[in-house]
Amino acid sequence: MLSQIDKTICPDSCEVVEIPSSQQHVFLIFKNASSSIRMECERQSGKHYNASNVTELADIDVYLRQPRARYVSGVNTFLQNLLKENSKLDRQTILFFVKQFHFLNRHYLPQFHWLLNLNRFNNHCRLTLRDVDTVATITDYYDQPVEILADDHFEDLLQIDNRVELWFFLDNILRELIGKTLTFAEILEYIKHTQPDTFDIIFKDQLALLQPAYVLSKT
Repeated sequence: MLSQIDKTICPDSCEVVEIPSSQQHVFLIFKNASSSIRMECERQSGKHYNASNVTELADIDVYLRQPRARYVSGVNTFLQNLLKENSKLDRQTILFFVKQFHFLNRHYLPQFHWLLNLNRFNNHCRLTLRDVDTVATITDYYDQPVEILADDHFEDLLQIDNRVELWFFLDNILRELIGKTLTFAEILEYIKHTQPDTFDIIFKDQLALLQPAYVLSKT
């Protein structure tokens, strides 16, 4: 049974939007220009896809960001949103839970997890991996983000540990594949082939979610 945290980071939802001018169907990932891409879709009257109909798509585009910068930005957004919602909270307590439990919110959830969740709803599509810095080629809404951190020493306060660094490593493996088009099962095979130790360490506790995709690669 999934816990509430599981449901938060792997919800029964996903969002893909069509950008007609570039003939792309983009999977939206928080902190990866998702707002800009969604606005461009609406400007062009593109189609929206969700968990109920995303299986119609044979090809999906995915924009990836440098994982450390995305993590810092995502935690910062999470912290500032919580402080707005509940003024009785303090940032040190929030950061304690971030560091203790790692991924409590999708704004800084590893990009691999986003692809894993997408695979739950469409496990046959081809994924074209792209660099988020190229988003400006499909929309004029996107500018390089200027991050306003909650504290001048915010990144130092995070004290990113080795377990989080391991997920950075995995997301950087995904970035090695930028420019390529693969199924999710093929991505798993690439990780297992190039980084077998990392594959075993990271995926040991996630076989229940990974099994459907991984089995497909064996058939």
